[in-house]
Amino acid sequence: MRLLKKLASGLLAGLLAVSMLAGCGDKGELTSGANDKDYPVTVNGVTLKGEPAGVAVLSPNIADAILAMSYEICLKAKSAECTQSDLEVLPNVTVNDAEAIQKTGADLVLVDEEPSEDVKSALNKAGVNVIAISPAVSREDLERFYGEVGAAIKGGQTGYTHGQNSAQNVFYTMDDIERVIPE
Repeated sequence: MRLLKKLASGLLAGLLAVSMLAGCGDKGELTSGANDKDYPVTVNGVTLKGEPAGVAVLSPNIADAILAMSYEICLKAKSAECTQSDLEVLPNVTVNDAEAIQKTGADLVLVDEEPSEDVKSALNKAGVNVIAISPAVSREDLERFYGEVGAAIKGGQTGYTHGQNSAQNVFYTMDDIERVIPE
């Protein structure tokens, strides 16, 4: 029975890791890299002058990364697709409703697909930045993904480094699962 529980736990962790690696899209680039200081930081062409007051996450992949980094305290809203139990208390918003996003206290929206210019313009007029972070497409790309999410939330040094460390923790977990459940 104990071995069955370990195998089930390992399988679930493996499925979580695979889902985090799933996705498509071009690699994004953290143009500032790991900075000497946190701000200003540029993530995928969007420059943040300071730490966001609140974040709306509109991607389940990004939400998983935020939870893995323990940055959920900064979240003010989510999309209906973000079904993680830790986020169920947050209000649901859509990228097309700048006013609803602003009312939650979020001044940064994280998405995995670039919204239209009209949507970005409406969000910017409401004082809300939007950053598109494409999902990781491989194990190696996971560090980029976590680094960008971390930098967007906590800056070019603190967030970026924490994101890189969190990605390494995911790798350790995946490797442990692989050792327990060989091919």
